[in-house]
Amino acid sequence: MRLYRRGEVWHGSYYNTQGVRVRASTHCTDRRAAELCVRRWEREAHGEKSLPRYSAPLSVEEALALLVSKGCATNAPATIRMYTMRSGHLARYFEGVDVADLSTERVADYATTREDEGAARETVRKELVTLKRALETAKALGKYDGDPRAIMPRWKVRYVPRKRWLTPKEFRALLGALTNARHRLWLMLAVYTGARMSEVSALTWGDYDRKTRTLRIQGTKTDGSDRHVPVPAPLRAELTGKHERNEPIAGTWTKVNRDLARACLRAKVPRVSPNDLRRTYASWLVQSGQTSYVVSQLLGHKTSRMVELVYGKLSPSTMAAAVRGMPAAKR
Repeated sequence: MRLYRRGEVWHGSYYNTQGVRVRASTHCTDRRAAELCVRRWEREAHGEKSLPRYSAPLSVEEALALLVSKGCATNAPATIRMYTMRSGHLARYFEGVDVADLSTERVADYATTREDEGAARETVRKELVTLKRALETAKALGKYDGDPRAIMPRWKVRYVPRKRWLTPKEFRALLGALTNARHRLWLMLAVYTGARMSEVSALTWGDYDRKTRTLRIQGTKTDGSDRHVPVPAPLRAELTGKHERNEPIAGTWTKVNRDLARACLRAKVPRVSPNDLRRTYASWLVQSGQTSYVVSQLLGHKTSRMVELVYGKLSPSTMAAAVRGMPAAKR
């Protein structure tokens, strides 16, 4: 149920049995009276004499725990970790609150409070998605009878993707600024395979096939992210020697963001993040003439959309070469 005012009169909306939102004026100026009016419409639409109520109280924190333990069975481990992390602030704010007491206004207050705390709007959006999924899980398990969609406030976020990628010159300078051999190898793996940060850290020598010159990247984000990628010659030169199959190639870089930032300062190049290294891989491929579809498969994406919107960046020289063959204006 959602209430909103037009002038002095409250209007309301609810979902009918077909899942269609119905909006109408309650003709009430008192909020409580308007709420009762919309609840009556909802009961009548569903053919109910009174609203059903779940058998036992369920706190928001318990609903979030249900999401992680039972509602994410088909999700990748990285997605489960994301929901677990996002649940923290929700559990803190709604401590002791029953899911039946949630309302649009209460959830909207949470969103504005989080933004006042310094959280980015995209972060808040993900937390609201987590809450919605937790309520949907509770509903599917028969522990919540409300409509999760009806209490979610409008929360729009204008997504502005990062554009940073390394030029070959910047990459060489950054590589030279790293003194730790494992960190240098980690950087090369990220740039020459396009693997995500967690995927680079998880690579073992058993994933490297010297005969086919490919690396198996065991993706965890989506089904298609588990893939085999060809290893370019500069990286093959570094993958030498005898190693145990289960031995990590580069291992986990625990403070990668901090160390990369410091290395960028030493190399005198603009700062990069681990995901910028993935964008570097995609951009180099696009600039060499590879199609977005080919690049998307190497990145482990189902479609080429993310390559076109986020990862594949063209260099000024590539753009200039594209228009070099334009016809002259005069004969």
